[in-house]
Amino acid sequence: MFLMFLIMSLSVLLIFPSILQFIDGKNLTFIKEHLSDWQIDILRFLKNFSKITLPITSLAIIFIPESNTLLTKVAAEFTTIDNYIQYGEQSQIIQGNFDALVEYIVENEENPNIHLHTYSFGSIIALDALFPIGTEPCNNVLNNIKLLITVGAPYEFIDSYYPNFYSERTDNMSQQIEWINVYSTLDAFASNFRKDNKSGKAQFGITRTARTSGTTSNIYQVIYGNGIFVYSTSNGGLATSTDGITWSAQTSGITQNITELMYGAGKYVYGAGRNIATSNDAISWTVTTNFLSAGESFASMHYDSTCSVFLYGTSLGNIKKSTDTITWATVTSNTANQINDLNRNLYITANGDVGFANVYTYNVQTDFYYDVTPNSQLTNAITIKNTTAYIKAK
Repeated sequence: MFLMFLIMSLSVLLIFPSILQFIDGKNLTFIKEHLSDWQIDILRFLKNFSKITLPITSLAIIFIPESNTLLTKVAAEFTTIDNYIQYGEQSQIIQGNFDALVEYIVENEENPNIHLHTYSFGSIIALDALFPIGTEPCNNVLNNIKLLITVGAPYEFIDSYYPNFYSERTDNMSQQIEWINVYSTLDAFASNFRKDNKSGKAQFGITRTARTSGTTSNIYQVIYGNGIFVYSTSNGGLATSTDGITWSAQTSGITQNITELMYGAGKYVYGAGRNIATSNDAISWTVTTNFLSAGESFASMHYDSTCSVFLYGTSLGNIKKSTDTITWATVTSNTANQINDLNRNLYITANGDVGFANVYTYNVQTDFYYDVTPNSQLTNAITIKNTTAYIKAK
């Protein structure tokens, strides 16, 4: 898509050079006198190059009817982005409508947990709302938005053309929400929030403010819990901070790379090779060596606050769960591939497969609104023991 757009754009730009056939004419002494030889050579090159690209564009317009629509759509989107960022009136209207929508949900839903699913430039609007300039988000946003999903967020594109757009942003929401960024390395505009062009975990968020970590080792994980930031490194390194700026090194009790970290229910947990450790303050750690079998290592960890369960996945495709980090129960994963990530009943393997694991069994009474009589909210019907109930997830 990006390559097609590039070719079509170049073709449009090269229409002008392509009509400069008169540069070789004998009756254009005036132009030749006002252009140097190298300038004329450039125009001749563009003219000859356009002879190749223009037929391609013509064929694209003939055989791909939506190509003209594509160019128009992209131009319209760029204009919309520019108006939103450059002129405050548009952004104020959109952000005002966003705040009003959140306020309506809060007033009309019981204990709302708001999840934002955003795409393309909508991701930038969401980031603008959650990380405002020089102030905190309103209380409704701060207290009720729990999840942000950005798909194809053009973060670097905006940062390149509007370098001041992300300046002076408050970052309080990073501690309040879970942020999932979905992208493809083939998407020219989508950001991976990394300092390279590789797939992997994000290396920065809304701001790129550099901080001194106090280590030269590779940092594998950074988590936040109970007012404390914790990062883990190679060679058993751990450090803590209360503000994300000043870091204090801690003793982990091991020398292996600490590749996995999680926090939940007042406990910090790390996984390093076959070893696992827990702590109540991220300072004093209780280590269990050789916790996993020989040839197996920790590959992922996650605490699900909704289910109040700790989870880990291993290099051999095993998944286990615990409510206290002491007793661990096996969860059937149906794979022997490394578990790179997991969240509640879903997991992703190293080769990109998505699987289902029965980590959590839903309880109709606590997890759903339900009634035997349908209404505008309760429209999904299930039948249990010949009784039909209408449900809606809480």
